[in-house]
Amino acid sequence: MPYNSREMREYAAQYGINIITTSPTYSQANGLAEKVVHIVKNLLRKECNLNEGLMEYRNTPISNFPYSPNQMLFSKLIRTRVPVQPLVLVPRICHDVPELLEKRQAKYKEFYDQTIA
Repeated sequence: MPYNSREMREYAAQYGINIITTSPTYSQANGLAEKVVHIVKNLLRKECNLNEGLMEYRNTPISNFPYSPNQMLFSKLIRTRVPVQPLVLVPRICHDVPELLEKRQAKYKEFYDQTIA
């Protein structure tokens, strides 16, 4: 495992990174990464430009969330080949992202806890 090597542990300790590993045979434990792999495979199957496809994916708002990954990182949408109104491209700082993510995670936890009980 590359993340279990001595060099990686030293690097993580130096920069204060907490490495959490999951079982490679239990893909549900890492659902977000599995979803991204699925999206990239679909883009490759469609034989489109991978960079443009990923740029569009990053510009698309997350489900049940008002912002896209680009908006959260850069505070604006990135110009792509899809035509949009110029007002959409104006930068807007997203101050409420941590609170919205916490609310979203709490809601998902509530739904998950209902299925266990």
